[in-house]
Amino acid sequence: MSKYYEVIFEGDKEIIFGFLSGYTLGSGKKTFFDISDNVEVKGESLSMSIKEWLSLKNHAHHAIMEESFFQAVDSALKQNNILKDMGLSGIQSYREIVSGVFEFNATTYGRKYANEIKQIVENLPTTLKLEGYAPKEEVDKDGKGVELYSPDHEYSFTAEGKISGEIKDVIHIQKKMDEHPLIEAGKIQLFYKS
Repeated sequence: MSKYYEVIFEGDKEIIFGFLSGYTLGSGKKTFFDISDNVEVKGESLSMSIKEWLSLKNHAHHAIMEESFFQAVDSALKQNNILKDMGLSGIQSYREIVSGVFEFNATTYGRKYANEIKQIVENLPTTLKLEGYAPKEEVDKDGKGVELYSPDHEYSFTAEGKISGEIKDVIHIQKKMDEHPLIEAGKIQLFYKS
């Protein structure tokens, strides 16, 4: 199992993303990184939040990356001052991530969409754990033929749950759910090695 880190960069977000993308392409190695606004930090203190808010003028941005990629990027940044002139000041801090978790819910009145939702939720990678998932399907024969925007429907499907596990796969499935118009995927909460 790979190790992952949350890395806080100082600089312009587009330059950071460009640097990380370019470094990945240049190395020719397949690696994982994500600069995401969907990630919440568990147990962050108020003083840390204020400090980060005040540092917005310095452009602090969070990234999640595999250990080997993080080490290579950290080494490159320490050896290359040209990047500072481009607006990438360097790494402010980093922490090892143990896992991630997010909650989701879904509602639909169409069997086709219910099947799409079930496919996503019930076919998770083995690195992920699904909790609290108890989908409810109801068929109301009296609702047959009722208009789309009526409160009565022939079929309804609702589901909710929590998904946790290896951060790379948590991010992937959260994005997949977030892209589906009938699933509400919450922000990811990170858990760190102490």
